[in-house]
Amino acid sequence: MKSILILALIIVNLNSCNTSKIDTSHDILRLHDIWALQEIRVDGIPLDIDYQQLKRPILELHINDKEIFGNDGCNSIFGSIETLQKSSITFGKMGGTEMACPNMTISTSYTKALQQVRSYKLKGLNLLFYNAKDEEILRFLKVD
Repeated sequence: MKSILILALIIVNLNSCNTSKIDTSHDILRLHDIWALQEIRVDGIPLDIDYQQLKRPILELHINDKEIFGNDGCNSIFGSIETLQKSSITFGKMGGTEMACPNMTISTSYTKALQQVRSYKLKGLNLLFYNAKDEEILRFLKVD
């Protein structure tokens, strides 16, 4: 009987140490979607985004696979979700195509901001990303 109890405790302890598992709470599952960029903030100031000159940046989050896809307004992008918990998220290294577009300001700012993301909030159909200083840096609208 003691052996079974000890084995059960070891299994429970090993499962609780597994950091690669994703918390499947309701809010985290709501992230699994396609999001269209609404706003980028650099040093607290929103960038002016002219969507007549630029394709709207999109972020597609695949929670179970811990992957992201989308575009930065010019190039296709892809990467990984490094950490994901109830209110925190970080992205791993990103890759993408390397087309030259007339104005790379938004594309560069967007991918740089994604690397700075440390937390998120869901407000209705909006997804807000925050940096380490808890400043909002990206705002998305659910499009799927």
